[in-house]
Amino acid sequence: MLGSGGVRSIAALGVTDVLARHGIQPDLVVGCSSGALFGALIAARTPPAEGLAQARRLWSAELTGQRNWRAYAQLLVPRWAGFDADFALRRGTLIAERINAAFGDRRIETLPLPLRIAATDAATGEPVLLTRGPLAAALCASMAVPFLFPPVRIDGQRLVDGVVSDPLPVSAALDADVLVTLGFEDACRVASTGPRGWWPTSARPCSTT
Repeated sequence: MLGSGGVRSIAALGVTDVLARHGIQPDLVVGCSSGALFGALIAARTPPAEGLAQARRLWSAELTGQRNWRAYAQLLVPRWAGFDADFALRRGTLIAERINAAFGDRRIETLPLPLRIAATDAATGEPVLLTRGPLAAALCASMAVPFLFPPVRIDGQRLVDGVVSDPLPVSAALDADVLVTLGFEDACRVASTGPRGWWPTSARPCSTT
């Protein structure tokens, strides 16, 4: 179980490597937001060194630097500039290009390990669990931070970052015999007791079993 946490979620690769050295292998991966990205590398059984290299190529400061200049006009004169449900301050093209380059046309259901990707329905705020279909599109949806990146349309739904509905979607793995989670302290607390719509602010890691 890999919760949201930005680039810090890369720690999942190291944790998985350490567990593997002790003979512990996952048979299911659940990821939310950036946790879904690194979870996909784990589900694809990417070797640790290669996974770290992939992560460095996928994640950089450039991802949030692709400004959508039209968005500023949409804020100032929304009716004239066409403010709509796809409003975003940043373009999602670069992150989509990198994810497509890394995973190509792979599908979630064909990965060596089962992968469940958490996203959020932009219209209702309800959690959406993606278990089939194009991997790249699902990852883009799970990381589409509202107002920062545009929503991603999958099967007629506009999907945004899974962190909006559940930053640590433990309920997506209730069928597991043993659950190992990697997330953030506040995310762990709120995922079990807090309301939906919470936004993570803590950078302190936590893990539970």
